[in-house]
Amino acid sequence: MGAVGSQSGISKSQVSRICQEIDQQVQAFLNRPLPEAGYVYLDDTYLKGRLGKALEVCPRAGVAMGVNADGRRELLGLKVGDSESEGFWSEFLASLKERGLTGVKLVISDVHVGLTKAIRRQLQGCVWQRCRGHFARNLLQRVPKAHKGMVTAALRSVFAQENAAEIISRWDDLAASLIDRIPKAAELMNEAREDVLAFRHFPQPHWKKVWSTHLLERVNEEIKRRTRVVGIFTNDAAITRLVGAVLLEQHEHWQLEGRRMFSAESMTAIPDLEDLRPCSAQPPKRCNTQAPGDRAGSAPTGRSGLERRPGADAVHPGRHGSIPLATHPRSDERLDKSIVPIHRGTKRCICTSGVTARHSTLFTL
Repeated sequence: MGAVGSQSGISKSQVSRICQEIDQQVQAFLNRPLPEAGYVYLDDTYLKGRLGKALEVCPRAGVAMGVNADGRRELLGLKVGDSESEGFWSEFLASLKERGLTGVKLVISDVHVGLTKAIRRQLQGCVWQRCRGHFARNLLQRVPKAHKGMVTAALRSVFAQENAAEIISRWDDLAASLIDRIPKAAELMNEAREDVLAFRHFPQPHWKKVWSTHLLERVNEEIKRRTRVVGIFTNDAAITRLVGAVLLEQHEHWQLEGRRMFSAESMTAIPDLEDLRPCSAQPPKRCNTQAPGDRAGSAPTGRSGLERRPGADAVHPGRHGSIPLATHPRSDERLDKSIVPIHRGTKRCICTSGVTARHSTLFTL
């Protein structure tokens, strides 16, 4: 600070006065009354700080973003501390509620244990959406390197569907195809099915923007860019000052821009929480049954193991076997959607949550 005063002509008292003015603006922004928000995004980012004179720590800045009833984005708040703990997020969410945050229907976040517990405690009754991007990374950690490309393409095809029934069908087919060769990945898909696919209960035009925290991660990238020049912060107050100023600048830019994230009409189409509870489907049930080729009196499928069926899922018979895909992973050409591999000797099926159960095609990786 002394160098700043001697070389730039700004004295220490002037720098302190400027910092105090910034602190007042940031605190006014972070403590303002909050409107009703149907969607709330929660995420954090690592920063470097110093505890004392020699010990370097890595505090984390938790950021909350919401979408109000008019479909506009708003940055709701900021908190610096240990974001891995439940107490941190509980205190953060409680402060948002004290400032007037109500009407939350869907919360989008990662699967941090402390964060999810705080959401259940502080935002009871709302629906939780597990971030699609974070789940994909967690899933690929359980997949061998040779199969990661195929699993990635198949997972993308799940989210390429335009209705909830097809999304559930593709998800169950992929999970069933992983049971034999990659059981840990299949187990994760069965456990996270309802959390990752929670977006399907909300208006279809909102899906691409509520199934992940990517919109908030862009804000975190800007925070990283602006804080990188500082290096190590001296204390939490310095982090709040700079990061809060970045959030204030971004928030004002959104308000002056006038663009809506969603239309006001589509925001009114968000269902009530009471209507969502009976709609949540149960996890897929596994049962032992005979494969279609093993039934008595069934026609043989032929040596190729392929059978044509109207309206069947698209598959790509690749080097590692067949996997359901909307398109070839290396081409944009549509595949024949009537080709479905039927594997002999299969004894597993997926019972869907609907009235009738159907046999799921098992694709071997």
